[in-house]
Amino acid sequence: MRITGIMTYPDDRVKSIMLLVVYAVMLLYPVTMFIQKEIKTEYFAVLVFLSFYGFLSGRIRPSQYQLDRKDYLVLFSFALITIIAWVSYAHFGFQEYAKHRVEKYTWFLLAIPVYYLFLYTRPRMEVVWAGLVFGSFVAFGRAVLEELSMVDEIAWANMQGRANGSMHPIRFGDLSLLMGCIALNGAINLTKLKLYVRIIGLTAFMAGIGGSVMSESRGGWVALPVLLVIIIWSRLRQNDGRRRFIVVFSVVLLSMILAFMINESVRERVSKAVKEISIYVEKGENKTSIGVRFDMFRTALSAFSENPVFGVGVGGYNLYSKQFSKRFNRLYKKGLSWEVTHWKNPHNEFLLHASTRGVLGLFSLIFMMFAIVRRGFIVGHERGDKVISFSSVNLVIIAVGFSIFGLTIALFEHKDFLLFFLIYVPISLSGVLRGVRW
Repeated sequence: MRITGIMTYPDDRVKSIMLLVVYAVMLLYPVTMFIQKEIKTEYFAVLVFLSFYGFLSGRIRPSQYQLDRKDYLVLFSFALITIIAWVSYAHFGFQEYAKHRVEKYTWFLLAIPVYYLFLYTRPRMEVVWAGLVFGSFVAFGRAVLEELSMVDEIAWANMQGRANGSMHPIRFGDLSLLMGCIALNGAINLTKLKLYVRIIGLTAFMAGIGGSVMSESRGGWVALPVLLVIIIWSRLRQNDGRRRFIVVFSVVLLSMILAFMINESVRERVSKAVKEISIYVEKGENKTSIGVRFDMFRTALSAFSENPVFGVGVGGYNLYSKQFSKRFNRLYKKGLSWEVTHWKNPHNEFLLHASTRGVLGLFSLIFMMFAIVRRGFIVGHERGDKVISFSSVNLVIIAVGFSIFGLTIALFEHKDFLLFFLIYVPISLSGVLRGVRW
């Protein structure tokens, strides 16, 4: 794929080098994330280092960018989620078991200077999109090779039969699906692309969905119809090419439906989920995957109800689950699943915040997602610029997708989700800033 017009700065060699490093990260990270286990956080570290250099050298000056209240709300939400994590850490006496988790939430604060780095270097969103397109193909290729048993397991060898690459199948499937949707967004909204490049983007969408299907990550599939509605909205609100878009989308949607219908593993996974929910509700059966999750949800809700303001502290879920399980098992003949005390989070990002940081933590998480979606929807409506539209829809796709994924997994406990969020939200946010020439 050839993307023309990549901007460089011949009169400022340092700025040109910084831009090229940003491009390297945006192309290498999505391509290697599914197949390389060791090198992941280094990509974000490079961006943080460049941003610090820009600030210390005086090259990056926040005052030169005319951010409005909606931009500041997103940046404030990043700071807030870090502050509340540290307040919880301090409130419960700086417990050692909480240290690692607090450090992860500190990354949200580091994403703020990275945002200014993107504003300063002004990377072309076509290049950002190209990296995600290639990444979707890599995810699909890795999933196919695993299905054919042609590659050795990188991680989670006990999950054979489910595509996982360098991460757990749930993370593999969710991120593959999300990247595929962003590929579709670019194919529709980046109108300066040549037709064959646009077709490659549509194919990358199918590849991303295919990788998700082979991971059998059923929790993430709930997000797909919602994300497709967002992408439809992003195009239908523009008057040009409506009929052509509807035809293209109908073909894509039909292909997706057929892919799901003919995939036996998908039908089996969905049917199994429905059955497990039914027997949990009717008989309290908690030896299934769904049953264990519901027991963890119950534990997290108990922690929140007992400690509504501060929760049980960052990293305190596992300790509380052991205490709660003993109490529960003494009161009821059929106790909680033993796996409840095994996991360090309740497999739900919202309940994790509520149980470990109380109402303050839950508010910070919801507020952050709301601020991101608000920024995307409002700008996408105000401006007709295609790059701005692509960037704004990306914000909505990421925030909504992560919110739905977070119903079945603790997102930011895992660096795969955390890194993706902290790289692609800032760069998409930088793409919608009014007054920036692309």
